[in-house]
Amino acid sequence: MEPDKAHLSLSRRQFISAAAATTAGLVLSCRISVADAGTQSSAGETILSIWLRISASGGITISLPQSEIGQGISTGLPQVLASELGAKWEDIAVEFAYGEPEFINPIIYGEQITGGSLSMPGFYPIFRKAGAAARELLNSAAAIKSGLSPDSFDTTNSRVVHRSGNPSYSFSELVEIATGLEPPADPKLRSNASLSYVGKAVKRLDTADKVAGKAVFGVDVTLPDMVYAAVKHAPVFGSEVLNFDTGSIEHLDGILDVFKVSGGLLIVAERWWTAKTACDEIEVEFTPNPLDTLSTADVYKQIEEQLQNGNVRVAEEVGNVDALIENGRILEAQYQVPYLAHTTMEPMNCTALVTEEGAEIWVPTQAQTSSVNAVAEALSIDVSKVTINTTLSGGGFGRRGGTSFIVQAVHASKRLSRPVKVIWTREQDILRDQFRPAMISRMRGQINADGQLVTLSARNCGPGAWAYLRPELAPDGLDPLVVEGLTDTHYKIPNKRVECVLADPVVAVGFWRSVGYSHNIFFYESFIDEAAQLAGKDPIEFRKALVGDNALARSVMDQAADLSDWENKRKAGSHLGFAFFQSARWQSPVAMVAEVKIVDGIVTVPIISVVMDIGTAINPNLVLQQLEGATIFGLTATLYGDTTFSNGTVTESNFHNYEMLTLKDSPRIKTKLLQSGGFVGSAGELAVPCVAPAVANAIFAATGFRCRSLPVSITS
Repeated sequence: MEPDKAHLSLSRRQFISAAAATTAGLVLSCRISVADAGTQSSAGETILSIWLRISASGGITISLPQSEIGQGISTGLPQVLASELGAKWEDIAVEFAYGEPEFINPIIYGEQITGGSLSMPGFYPIFRKAGAAARELLNSAAAIKSGLSPDSFDTTNSRVVHRSGNPSYSFSELVEIATGLEPPADPKLRSNASLSYVGKAVKRLDTADKVAGKAVFGVDVTLPDMVYAAVKHAPVFGSEVLNFDTGSIEHLDGILDVFKVSGGLLIVAERWWTAKTACDEIEVEFTPNPLDTLSTADVYKQIEEQLQNGNVRVAEEVGNVDALIENGRILEAQYQVPYLAHTTMEPMNCTALVTEEGAEIWVPTQAQTSSVNAVAEALSIDVSKVTINTTLSGGGFGRRGGTSFIVQAVHASKRLSRPVKVIWTREQDILRDQFRPAMISRMRGQINADGQLVTLSARNCGPGAWAYLRPELAPDGLDPLVVEGLTDTHYKIPNKRVECVLADPVVAVGFWRSVGYSHNIFFYESFIDEAAQLAGKDPIEFRKALVGDNALARSVMDQAADLSDWENKRKAGSHLGFAFFQSARWQSPVAMVAEVKIVDGIVTVPIISVVMDIGTAINPNLVLQQLEGATIFGLTATLYGDTTFSNGTVTESNFHNYEMLTLKDSPRIKTKLLQSGGFVGSAGELAVPCVAPAVANAIFAATGFRCRSLPVSITS
C-alpha cells in the first residue's frame, strides 16, 4: 500500500493469482488476536492491536469487524478510529472482517453479523476507545524516546507532536516502542468537537477500486487449481433428488463430479459455464411433494385460514381494547403483503478449500459466526479449524446471512481435494431464496368524539423468520419479527393489543431489508392514515398528536411537510401521501412524503421527500446515500415486488419477470438530514418501511381508493 493514497485492503497475506492475467484472488487469512500485538505481520507491519497495524512507510490498516455490503461502513468506522488516533486520512486502509470474538457487535444477537443497521451504533464507542488507546500508547512511546512527559504530546496527521512543536515523530518511528507498553484500560477520549473526521463527508475508501474494476467481490476470488460448481435446486421447496442420469451430460467436457446436496444437485467442472450448462441439461427426478400443486391463491388462503383459526399469541396488550367507546367510530381494515426475493446484484457464491488441517472459505457474507459454525458442522470439525475471509458483497439486504451455498462449497472441496467455487445463477438464487415472509394483518380501531385514536388491535399472520431459522427465539409461537413495528411504536394509544399467529412457510423465509418493519409499517401507517381520514384530521397533524411530546418525531414530520411543500401542493391538487417511522431499535425517526401521478391506470411516483434525524452523522454523505438507496429499494417492492407460485414452484426467475425500478422510472428524491446530537443513529434500513404506505396513502389522495395489498394496484 502506498501511504499517500487511501486504499482498501482485503486481507493479511499476499494476493494469490492463478495467472498474471487473471483477477487477483483474496489473501489467505492470518488471524490476529490481542496476544499478537507487537509482532510483525507478513507485510512488515507492526500489529499495534487487533484493530490496527502500522507499516514502516506509515500506512495504517484498520480491521473492519463488519461486512461492507455497500452501506459505507468501511469508510464510516475508520473515520471514528482515525479521528481519535489523530491519523492522516490518506494513510488509512481497511481490511475486511475475519472471525474474532472481539468483532461481535455488542448490540445485535451476540454474534459477528452485519444487520439491523446497527454497525455504526454498535461499534462507534468501540472504535473511539481503540483509537484513543492507540493514541495514548504512541504518546507514551514519544515520552520514552524524548524523556518528556506523555501529557505534553498529542497526535495529528499521523505524527506525535510535542506541544512546543518539537520533537515530532511519525507513528512508524514509535510503534515498536508502543507495542511494548501496557495498553490503557480506560483511555481518555477526545472531545466530540475535536474529532477531525466525524461529521465530515470524506471520500469512501472503496470507491476508487470499484470504479477501476480492482475491487474483489466473492465471484472474483481465484485460487490455484480451482474448479467450479453450479447447483440445480428442486423446483418445489422441500423436495430432494430421487434419481439423476449423467448420460444426458456426457457430451460436455470437463465434468468432474455430480452429487446430491440438500434440496438439489451439485455439478463440479473445470469451468463454471460447463457446470451451469450441465445443470440445465441433466435429467433429474425429484421426490413427490404435497406442495406440487401449490398456487399463489393457495398461499393466501392458507394464511387467511390460520389468521382466523391459528394459535393466537399476544405480543403486547395495554388498557382495554374490547371496551366500546361512547360515541366512538370503528375502523376495520385488512392488509396483505407477498413473499419477496432479495435479488442481490451478485448472486450467492463461496470459494472453499478443505484440507486435513481444516477449512478456509472466501465468501461475501453478512454473518461470519453462522458461516463458520455451518462449515464446522458440515465437516464435523471444531470451529477453530475454520478460517473465513470476507469479501466485498454485491448487495446484501439480509440475503447474505444464508449458509447453504457455503456448505455446498466445502462439501465439494472435500470430495475433490481442490479449491471449489460455487456460484448460483440468478434463477437458482430466486428459486431458493430466503424470502421476506408473506403476511396478512387484520386491524381494528376506535376514534372518539374528539377525533383521537384511542383503541387499536392488530392480528398478524404469516411465517416467522425466527420461527423458521432459530425456533428458540420464537418461543410458544410468538415470533417478535412478525409483529415488530407494531409493538415498539412511538405512537401513544391508550388501549392496544397486538397478536401474532404463525403460518406454515411454503418456502424458506429469512431477513429482508428492515425485516418485520418492511410490512408492519405499511400496515400501521396505512391504518393511521385511514384513521386520520375518518377523524377528519390532517394526516401529519393526526400523527403529531399520537407521538405526544416526542420532539424528534414532531421535528422530522414538520421538516418533511416543509421539504415536500405539503400544504401548498395539496391545495394545488397534487396527490401526496405521508408516512412516519421510528422504532425502539432505531432512535432515528424518518418521515416521508410521496407524490403520485396516475395515467391510464398506471401509478408513477415523480417525487419522494425524506427527512431523517440521525443524531450524529459520522459521514453525512453516506447517510444520504443510504436514504436514497433505501427509498429506491422500497419503491421497487411497492410498485413491483411479488413472488408468485404455480405448481408448487416460484414463477419468477430473473429480472425479466421479477421487475426492478429502472433509472427512467426512479423519482426525484429530496432528502434532508437532521442532526439533533445525543446519539449515533442508524440509516441503511430505516427509509424502506415508509415507502409503501406513503405511496399507498398518496394513491388514496388521488383516487379515493385504499391500496391494502402490495404491490400497489388501483384495480383491486
